[in-house]
Amino acid sequence: MENNSDLLFSAHAHGKLLISGEYAILDGAWGLAVPRDRGQTLHIASTESADAYFLALDVHGNPWFEARIHPDTFGAEMPIGTTDSLERLIQVLIFARENGVNVSKKLTGIQAVFHLEFPANWGWGSSSTWIWLMAQWLGLDAFALNKHVFGGSGYDIAAAGTTDPFLFRLANQVPELKQVDWNPVFKDKLFLVHLGQKQDSRAGMTHYHHQKKNVKWEGFVEKVSGCTLNLLACTNLYDFQDLLQEHESIIRILIAQETVQNRLFSDYRQGVVKSLGAWGGDFVLVTGTTSEVHDYFGRHKKLLVLPF
Repeated sequence: MENNSDLLFSAHAHGKLLISGEYAILDGAWGLAVPRDRGQTLHIASTESADAYFLALDVHGNPWFEARIHPDTFGAEMPIGTTDSLERLIQVLIFARENGVNVSKKLTGIQAVFHLEFPANWGWGSSSTWIWLMAQWLGLDAFALNKHVFGGSGYDIAAAGTTDPFLFRLANQVPELKQVDWNPVFKDKLFLVHLGQKQDSRAGMTHYHHQKKNVKWEGFVEKVSGCTLNLLACTNLYDFQDLLQEHESIIRILIAQETVQNRLFSDYRQGVVKSLGAWGGDFVLVTGTTSEVHDYFGRHKKLLVLPF
């Protein structure tokens, strides 16, 4: 890592969790999203070098990507990292140039350091926080940049730039979000449990778009939206759990996959387990008392348990 001189840019992006609306949010359903305090930072400083130096650090401060890029040609040297990561970076820079940004000037003599604040396999938005930070630095529309590079609904991009829970949907493919006051009185009965697997969101979206062609259900968007709005209005845990199960049942039909509770935790009877985001990995939302959840998921299943 090179020495900093003058700081040119500094920003922090928030990670995300999607409580409801997964998959169906792509078709216009309302989803409830919660930004996380932990996210990713970007600090850009000027250097005496003529090139641009990019460094990405994981939660422990270890480098996982390093590249030096020529400001005009985008020619690159990459001592650390994958070609996929480099290609995405170049893709962003080309998009910026095509949209009127003087990228050569932006890249000349800089050192850009990204620092992730959570483990990359948690699924809290390592890609979305990165895209949002790049958009802020380059002066681009973050939703447009994300759609060009990764696709998806963009709720995670919205989460990166806000601190409060919000409702999100695509209205005629245009992102719409509403800040909400969601602070359930039963939040001490809500937990996040990490399944220990990183789920590929893009693969999940592809499966969803393919599978839903086989489902003749015109009202599923309204059903999912109804679950989301009712979850937001819930004042007791029992109704909240019923809505979580209803939501899981709807998505199970849409993507032809068994719910995570039936598949992995069928003997957990003390509460409800709901998938968050793309099914099959990352975190799940679990209801129950502290002792029940930690006994079953922590001690018995040996999984990471976090308070919501």
